Amino acid sequence: MTTTGRPPWPQPVATALRGSAAVLHETLADICRTAAGARWHPGAEYEIWRLAHDRDAAWGPARAADLQPPLLLARTLATQAGHWLTAEDGHLIPIPLPRWCSRYRSWENARRLGRSTTP
Repeated sequence: MTTTGRPPWPQPVATALRGSAAVLHETLADICRTAAGARWHPGAEYEIWRLAHDRDAAWGPARAADLQPPLLLARTLATQAGHWLTAEDGHLIPIPLPRWCSRYRSWENARRLGRSTTP
């Protein structure tokens, strides 16, 4: 956080999101606030997916085991909608789950190998 109380990175715009995508965004933003202290953090979509699928995972001070209700809601909304949200070009956009899972696997492999995972 900066001295103004704002994160030092631009926050993605989510104005075009409607219905389940808007609810998913709010759920992800709440989880991000708990873990990273901001409504959105670069790479949040990857870290939250990891928390949602690995009960032993942690991101910042947040532990997956302690965030089960919002993580379960995020997984349920993503499954119902058939998409996850990702930040691209300063906007949050829905990405179909099969495409997201492929992107996530690449990110996770890089993370495990100690490579940069900054999207």
